[in-house]
Amino acid sequence: MLFSYTRPGLQILLNKLHTYCNEWGITVNTDKTVCMVFRKCNRVEQFDMFYNNNRLTVVQKFTYLVVTLSSNGLFYQAQKALANQSLKSLFALNSIFDTVALETTDKMKLFYSVVAPILNYSSEVWGFHDANDIENIHLKLLKQVLGIHSRTSIPTIYGEFTRFPLSVIRKIE
Repeated sequence: MLFSYTRPGLQILLNKLHTYCNEWGITVNTDKTVCMVFRKCNRVEQFDMFYNNNRLTVVQKFTYLVVTLSSNGLFYQAQKALANQSLKSLFALNSIFDTVALETTDKMKLFYSVVAPILNYSSEVWGFHDANDIENIHLKLLKQVLGIHSRTSIPTIYGEFTRFPLSVIRKIE
């Protein structure tokens, strides 16, 4: 990934990358190489960036190491994708919970060992957001382990486990 505050600065970096790759015999696939401008609004701005005289595609979102980056700088799509991925692990845990009698503390240890790392993946980048989709997965498990109604008050659930929302844990750790 190359970052620059200006278009000319990015073009200079692309040219330097091309020089470096030529010196070391590395080929860049320009069909898979894209540019993205981070803006506070969703306005699409057209501009041309080139790598070795090949025009690069300008995109509004891009997935890098499983994290979806959006040109508006928000991480909603990344958090939604992590929540969806963690559901698979949560379903696998549920099948274990259904077949093996475990104490509540053991269920929680399994959740925080297996599912929470997926939920918090790359949170160093997006972790300052509340991430409601991610917290909903956390709450889903807590409610399930307690065997309580889905509309039970959230502070009551956290209080019962003496836990905090994952957003708080991400910010203090």
